[in-house]
Amino acid sequence: MISPQPETPKVSLDAELRNAAAKLRSLANAATPGPWGLYESGYVIEIAADLEETGHGYRARRGICRLDEEPLDNDPAHKGWMAEEDWAQVQADAAYIAALHPGIALALAQLLDVEADVVAARIAEDGTEDYAADYGTNYLLDAARLINGEETSQRSAEATPFPPYGGHDPACAYVSGMTTRCTCSSDGGAR
Repeated sequence: MISPQPETPKVSLDAELRNAAAKLRSLANAATPGPWGLYESGYVIEIAADLEETGHGYRARRGICRLDEEPLDNDPAHKGWMAEEDWAQVQADAAYIAALHPGIALALAQLLDVEADVVAARIAEDGTEDYAADYGTNYLLDAARLINGEETSQRSAEATPFPPYGGHDPACAYVSGMTTRCTCSSDGGAR
């Protein structure tokens, strides 16, 4: 007989947000502070902290990483790529990495904490998570779930779009922000 697996305890929505914020802060604080910049030298791109052009080259406080012309690329969609297309992808990846330095992660962590406070207040007022997060537009909860290692977020690109107002009537007190309780129907739920 196979014994049942213990059920994983459900993490509250505000805890999901706070866990993601803590993870981002930990990663950002361990990384080299930004801003980060990039420069090309032949077929090599360097990403560095506090990059400065001196007129005779570049100076930086610290090198972050180096990307070269021959990235590992096993993507079947790229099989027919020419060297120029590979290099363009390396350039795009380098620009993305440099733009998302630790300062960006710290700002996002702060937003996640603010959203966690809002969600916790809604849970405290309502006593349930049912209306604690705005699932139709809650991109921060989606981001938190991705940061926390979930493979899919609440709103994936393939998901059916949410109805306007999350299924609530436009006159609903919940939609207007007057209360955390739905006033669409007599039982307190969206129609």
